[in-house]
Amino acid sequence: MTWKDVFLNPYKRMKRDFSFLAKAGFSFDSVSKHNIRPAIVFKKGNQFICVCYDYEIERFEVSYHLNNDDILGNSMLPINWENNMKKNYQSQLSYVQNCIKTRLNIA
Repeated sequence: MTWKDVFLNPYKRMKRDFSFLAKAGFSFDSVSKHNIRPAIVFKKGNQFICVCYDYEIERFEVSYHLNNDDILGNSMLPINWENNMKKNYQSQLSYVQNCIKTRLNIA
């Protein structure tokens, strides 16, 4: 994601890029507005997935939460997944999407 995308609407882009979560029954719920860590939330019943892109460390963070009491949730990405990857949104996007699809068994 470029700075142009940040000023235009990073939430709209992330919503589009992760719309495949609908195949697993998750629907777009909300945004978490932040200048450095914009995030979007997809819900399915009490469960939710939070997708965040941190511009300071230049990487995605994706967490799965069983319910609202599961504050920290569990990462849907492997440990040190960003090693040997370029530090930008577009370069990391397909890898992150594939990790999520694998975890949720989405074809």
